Amino acid sequence: MNVTVLCLSLLCSPPAVRSLAHSYRDGDIQVDARAESGYSVTSLRIINRRDEDIVVDVNGSYLRPQVHGIQRIGIGIVRRGNGDTTVRLAAGETVDLEVLTVCMDASLSAPSDGQSLILAERLAPKAIRGVLREWKRNPRARPSLVQQVVWRTSRAARRRIRPTRRIELLDVAEQVAVTAGRFFVLEDDGRLFSGKNLALLEPVGSRFRGLWAGDATFALREVDAVAGDGPRSTSLVRFDADSGQWSGGDISVPAASARDVLWVSRSGREVLIHRESGDVVRLDGERELVVARGASEVVVSGGGGLVYWTPDGEPQALYAVDRDGRRVRTFRVAAGIAELATTGSEVYVLDREGLLRCIRDGAFEEVCGDVEFIATSGAAVIVAHEATSDGGARTSSLRIIQSGKPSFVIGRPATKSRRFLFDPTTDDLHCWAADGSLLWYNPRSEAWHRMRVSAAE
Repeated sequence: MNVTVLCLSLLCSPPAVRSLAHSYRDGDIQVDARAESGYSVTSLRIINRRDEDIVVDVNGSYLRPQVHGIQRIGIGIVRRGNGDTTVRLAAGETVDLEVLTVCMDASLSAPSDGQSLILAERLAPKAIRGVLREWKRNPRARPSLVQQVVWRTSRAARRRIRPTRRIELLDVAEQVAVTAGRFFVLEDDGRLFSGKNLALLEPVGSRFRGLWAGDATFALREVDAVAGDGPRSTSLVRFDADSGQWSGGDISVPAASARDVLWVSRSGREVLIHRESGDVVRLDGERELVVARGASEVVVSGGGGLVYWTPDGEPQALYAVDRDGRRVRTFRVAAGIAELATTGSEVYVLDREGLLRCIRDGAFEEVCGDVEFIATSGAAVIVAHEATSDGGARTSSLRIIQSGKPSFVIGRPATKSRRFLFDPTTDDLHCWAADGSLLWYNPRSEAWHRMRVSAAE
């Protein structure tokens, strides 16, 4: 009797939840989308093409227009006040629903009512995706407020550069990295650009999903199945600066599961990745080990020694585990953890009240308060700092934090961008602006300069 009950429970276990975008990309579903009220309400028709039940989560996916000059649309929640954004479909079932959505491109026109939209095969850019997920956690938030936050976050204002020898401006930087004097810029559509001159980058490939820069530059790249009709996979590849080519591919993971590369060993044979499910997984050849489950925020300390992570739904907790998943330390942050960052040797924790702490020798040290956000670049943490002067006026600045201590403060440029590159040998700081151009801070003149960034044909 007990065996029968066990078997029935296994057979009735619900299917795993997958994102709408990735289910569409892998051919599990068909999706037809239409604008119903500009950018704020969109209707979806989802058709299950599989012969088994599936569950998809609409939150965090986005829709793109069929014509130029129209906004991309980010999908938030199904109805206000309800944070459940999953849809279950029986085999072959069709479901029609309306979702609450936001405009991702403030500078472009809204879709007209009834206009058809195309579901993108990847999730919304990381910064916007974070806003959409926060909406899911707080479904009673006013849609107009969510929209304002997205517009402040979005980096998608597009423009063209003349003459025609140069193509479209690099304008949606998902990740930026630098290794041995070579810059890498990953766009949110999977295109990767590289070069030793930030003012003129060259395309080096497409279908990339994540970058990791250490002693060398590694990336996750989607590849087609060998047979041509199987599911796509994602391989870890290494950039060879001498040949300008990518090599490797010894470590492969299902395409739908990989979100970010957290750490790669020098040999490239061991990697820690953050999956879409939130799990942190260690891959070593054919072996796979789950190091942490359901991590909302995660960073890896230098050398891959410790993984620091915050569980989804438990923002006050911060766990430190080794690469085998054994817990080493536990920290508690009463205000809740907003962001984590690491320079390799130090781990930085920003709480939801704007207080920044640094973990050194297993203990918390306060760094500064009134912090808006943090970003890492090499051995430094860039802090967007809001402070009140003696006269009561609010001032905005950027602080460069090295070895747990503020090293210098500079004036903040007129942008909310979080995309920074910092060169500790020259103290040069680069920042991607909302219009896609590159801002460069020259420490010698103590001024910001605007550079025009494009891709060579």
